[in-house]
Amino acid sequence: MFLYFGFVTRLQLNASDDAFVRTHKKDWEPLDEDISFLKIDGSLGRTRYVFHSKKREWEALERYQKRAERDWDHMVELRNAVEKGRQPRKKYRISNCFVDTRLSYRFPLSFASKQEAVDHAARSMIGGREGLFVLLTNRSLSASKTLETYRSRNAIETAFRDLKHGIDWRPARCTSPNAIRGRILISFLALFCMSMLRFLYPDFKKKTAESLVEELSSFSLTILKESEQVKRRVYSNFGPLIRRLKGGKPSVVAPKAPIQTVLGVFST
Repeated sequence: MFLYFGFVTRLQLNASDDAFVRTHKKDWEPLDEDISFLKIDGSLGRTRYVFHSKKREWEALERYQKRAERDWDHMVELRNAVEKGRQPRKKYRISNCFVDTRLSYRFPLSFASKQEAVDHAARSMIGGREGLFVLLTNRSLSASKTLETYRSRNAIETAFRDLKHGIDWRPARCTSPNAIRGRILISFLALFCMSMLRFLYPDFKKKTAESLVEELSSFSLTILKESEQVKRRVYSNFGPLIRRLKGGKPSVVAPKAPIQTVLGVFST
């Protein structure tokens, strides 16, 4: 008896995918407001879908912008150290008693403002794959069904990751069925609380279970007893999550203008 298993998996982009995307720029088919796709018929009845997400492209360009800003701050720190005759930090030089190091530093963008330099650096990081990902399937599935199937599988993997790494699920050393049910109930409640946090506060949606637990665990309460009746409570380690749960107003972060500049250059 022969069993035919179907699959949907994600592949890394390769040079052939880049060439296909370049030669079929006008053949993109919209799937929704965010996703568009190209279809590639392969051998052995397999189909490759190249998807492009505007949201993922924006996120990639935003990462380039933040990386360029960090590099600018490091450059300013290094230049100040060099100009004042101080030794640069160890991460900029070789610390070895048997090596005589002669380093020279050039700052070619010192004539430009920070914003111009950051925009230039962010544009240089653009490789053309921003927002692209490839899914492969051996079933005759449409692009929307392929993407839906992959997202469902990814949601299951994320749930297991939260279970194993987020709440530290380990082999339950329980000796009775009631103890096992209690362990399952506590785990379910913990995962439910994390899901509610991500649902109520969309800005925490991308936070992993590990980071949520770590931030909640850092919050501390110290009770100082000054007399028999008077007590002082000292709260510390207020992170963004603790402030939000306390009832703080959500912070609205407007998109930065430099990102729009990079997007404009990329679209042209």
